[in-house]
Amino acid sequence: MSLKRSRKLWVALALSLTLLFAWAGIAAAEDLTVNMNEVVSEIEYPFFGVNYVAFWDSIQGSNASKEALKRSGIQVIRFPGGAPAEWYDWSDPYADGWSSTGTADLWNFAKDIPAKLLLQTNPTSNHNNNPSGTHAANWVAYTVNNDIDVPFWEVGNEPDIEIETPNDWTNFQPYIDKFNEHAAAMKAQNSAIKVFGPVGTNAWYWWGLNTLDMFLNKTGNRFGTGLVDGVSLHWYPGPGEPTTGYDQIKALPQTWQSSYNFIRGRIQANDTRNLPVFITETNAATPPFVPAGEVSQRMASALANADLLGAMRNSGVQHVSLFGAIHNVDDNYGLLYGQNESRPADTPTPTYFIFPIWTQSGNTVIDVDGLVDPSNTLVAYASKKSSTSSQVLVINKTGASRTVNLSFNGMTIQGGNVKIYELRPSGGGAWDRDVYYNGVLNPSVTSGSLPAPYSFAVSGASYSRSVPAYSITLFDFTASGGGSFDPAHYHFEDGQLHGFYQEGGAAVSSSTDRSFAGNRSLKIGINGNGTYMASRDTPAVPAGSTVTFRVWVPDGANLASIQPYVMSQNWTWYGNYRTYAGLVKNGWNTIAVQVPSGAATPMSRLGVEVKTSSSWNGSVYVDSISW
Repeated sequence: MSLKRSRKLWVALALSLTLLFAWAGIAAAEDLTVNMNEVVSEIEYPFFGVNYVAFWDSIQGSNASKEALKRSGIQVIRFPGGAPAEWYDWSDPYADGWSSTGTADLWNFAKDIPAKLLLQTNPTSNHNNNPSGTHAANWVAYTVNNDIDVPFWEVGNEPDIEIETPNDWTNFQPYIDKFNEHAAAMKAQNSAIKVFGPVGTNAWYWWGLNTLDMFLNKTGNRFGTGLVDGVSLHWYPGPGEPTTGYDQIKALPQTWQSSYNFIRGRIQANDTRNLPVFITETNAATPPFVPAGEVSQRMASALANADLLGAMRNSGVQHVSLFGAIHNVDDNYGLLYGQNESRPADTPTPTYFIFPIWTQSGNTVIDVDGLVDPSNTLVAYASKKSSTSSQVLVINKTGASRTVNLSFNGMTIQGGNVKIYELRPSGGGAWDRDVYYNGVLNPSVTSGSLPAPYSFAVSGASYSRSVPAYSITLFDFTASGGGSFDPAHYHFEDGQLHGFYQEGGAAVSSSTDRSFAGNRSLKIGINGNGTYMASRDTPAVPAGSTVTFRVWVPDGANLASIQPYVMSQNWTWYGNYRTYAGLVKNGWNTIAVQVPSGAATPMSRLGVEVKTSSSWNGSVYVDSISW
């Protein structure tokens, strides 16, 4: 797979104040404010992925590339990685020597990273493949029987690429029929998997030719089968003119939001569910007439793609698999150099380093104010892991350093700490091949540890730093003492349990493992199978109150449900039942329980009920219970 056909976008070049500052030798300044309590989006799926291409790559699955991905923070591997999906037969993966990777090989590669798999079924008869739903379902059965973790599946790859006119049902219906056939058969083997489509080529097809709406009309739950579990699409924007620089691609990420708005509108028109959106191929650094493999070797690619990941996180996208294949072979925009290229195989391109930076961020995306011209000068994206841990990623799109002044609403950073991750070009140019990562020139990514971030104490109420020209900087702030005051009624600080006790064999304790606010939370330890509860008697909850619980659950747990509850004086139960599948994993869920105005007072009990689905040894955390 190489460059896609894409709708040309004309990007206007603006003469900005930044350039005037650069000529004068003065560092421009931007005053940014991070609003901790203004949530922009929640990431509920493993967000950061890469494509593993099953063809063309003579060193696919190399041990060095696995070591590099271990250090990258990559969470998902998509395979066979684009166009090979429609030529790959999972049951005969080595046919004619086209690929050297079977499913077991792939899992041995991925599980050590560790990364989850997103597999593409083949709905065609290309290369003697069996296109039936039964054949696809047998692949699912194979993964289940061999303990291979594949939560996400797609059917095919870019089935709309040959469509030329809008609403061409004649040529697109066969794919939709195959999707429904595959999805039904696959779910019969494993009802827990999520099957995505239509794996659309780019916006010119799934928007301009209406193929997304056609697909959802037949697979969504309003008018169709309801078999689709999420929308997967590709987005290759492409600038309007050839370029060997950064100027014509730097503003492309800021054009993404309109595409997301369209996607969300089509979902709402065809489905009652809040289907997740996965972008399983994208790359902002794809100028025409310049080989993609050439662009991927430059700092310009790292800048544009780091920016695009931020724009997609802000919009509500739940997963991105960069194309960025693993290796830069056949113009596949690789994260690593491939065989027989200009640099040794498995050494990193600048784009590789955006992942160990970006993956430091929390899954709660929050607002940042004060940006002057995010398309052309400086853009910032903010997130948090808790009320005392915030990350701000700043991209300087100009050829001069800029001073960033960061302040916070909702978190006190004075007396705390900041870790700084930085990627900058060795010569100060966007077209540089060599980069400094955390101060080290072109560090190894296949052995040892990546260079540690800078770490500084924060002495003031705000924080200032000059960010270099054409650079990516992530600020990872931790509040004073690792925490701040938690004003909730039950906050579990200073080892307090607030009278909470265990029922059903749970072990309860005040823990510093994690916190929504402050330094501690209530840890509910579980070892077995059944119903476990952490409860408190006679809580001072008035009738008519909304009681808010913050609950943290891990990924991969054998949990069936979580239910915070309040019981009235006459033991009437008021709860908010949440299935494990519907909860944010490895992050905080805010769950509210409404107590009716006529409830008998005083309340007799308050707590959290946890039910397992099978035997499990692990912990759930509760924090900041308030009303």
